[in-house]
Amino acid sequence: MIFKKLTLHNFKSFKNLEFDISGPQNSVKKSVFIYGENGAGKSNLISAFSFLRLTLNTLNIQDFLFKFFHEKKEQIEQEEFTEFLNRYRSSIPFLIKENKLIGSNENMEIVYEFVIDNKNGSYSLCFDDEKLISEELKFAFEKNKVDILRIDSNKKISYFNKKIFKDNKYCEIIEDLARKYFGKHSVMAIINNEMGKNNYQYMTEKFDEKFISFLEEFNDFSVLCKFHTFQESFVKISDNVINNFEKGYLDVKESFNLENTEELLNYYFTSLYSDIKGVFYKKVIKDDKIKYKLMFRKMISGEIREIPYDFESTGTQKILELLPYFYQVINGETVLIDEVDTGIHDLLIEHMLLNIKDQMKGQLIITTHNSKLLENLNPESVYVINVDIDGNKEILSISDFEERVQANHNLKNRYFKGLFGGIPYLGHFDLTEIVNKIESKENENAKE
Repeated sequence: MIFKKLTLHNFKSFKNLEFDISGPQNSVKKSVFIYGENGAGKSNLISAFSFLRLTLNTLNIQDFLFKFFHEKKEQIEQEEFTEFLNRYRSSIPFLIKENKLIGSNENMEIVYEFVIDNKNGSYSLCFDDEKLISEELKFAFEKNKVDILRIDSNKKISYFNKKIFKDNKYCEIIEDLARKYFGKHSVMAIINNEMGKNNYQYMTEKFDEKFISFLEEFNDFSVLCKFHTFQESFVKISDNVINNFEKGYLDVKESFNLENTEELLNYYFTSLYSDIKGVFYKKVIKDDKIKYKLMFRKMISGEIREIPYDFESTGTQKILELLPYFYQVINGETVLIDEVDTGIHDLLIEHMLLNIKDQMKGQLIITTHNSKLLENLNPESVYVINVDIDGNKEILSISDFEERVQANHNLKNRYFKGLFGGIPYLGHFDLTEIVNKIESKENENAKE
């Protein structure tokens, strides 16, 4: 799935916002770089896509939580508990509480417009303060975009395109599930849960193959969004490599995937660092299980030393975190990354992104503060979030500023001059002044 447009109403810090990444002649931009001052809403924008991912999996998450609490375990691993906390945050009531514009009495509405196999679609969600109250999916299975489903707060599916079903009785089952669960879960989450619980052959007997293919594509995007102290991370990794690069446990039969991952990481890091001479996994095999841990061979003071991944810098760990997302966008998936450059040298992240941009088959949408990138980007790919004096926000492509963008203009210089907005206000700042004032109060209190 490739995203074409996002419309937000009362979502996080956005009262009303349209993020249009469509190109000329009904095309869609494959690479988008989002700039803006601190606090403008860049992370909020990316989190709208992780919000979609979460709403599509609320029933799967409920199944996970049931299993989590009912499996008797003497000890819960830290990774399992972290996953539990992440999943808990994925219920509809929690998502509304976390994402609805503070102080707003109006409903929160989100519309995602997308392209799958060169065909247009849209998916709309509307929430009140407690629950999902309407859902609508449209897609052009044939020539024109048509309704697939519509449902509102009375839990009645006002329209369900029967062409997506092979089995009419199964259509009735889905409608019954919607009456039972809608509000706490979306119809798309119900269908996703059915797909996850049943084998592929069974589902092909219930749904039209075109709709199953659509579902697979609709769920095929990855998001990395760091918001406050919680990181929302959704990435689909190839079946040929392992999911957790850092450390973990695998069945012995998955050793081939571990070898593939080792080869991938070895190339990745030795290409980016002059002092990293190799990457490998330290392995312990016991009871048909492989316990593995990522290690680096680094040149330090003229000697190659084996260094655990845990000892590596924040920047190196960030680069590892980005690899699954870069892997997927090269492979043809849509990937969204918030603050892609955190902890990484400007020259290094520029080198990586420009290389990936030219080779990727998928769509890449990122937020960044790296202004050096502007020297090598097409204006159509660069977006800036602007905030006016009343706190109203808009996001525009630099190419929309036609009179300010010419072929020979330096985008970086013009951005810093404020011609496109999206830069911080540099007012009077004298921290010493307030420090002295506070300290003088303390001295006065001491005298009393």
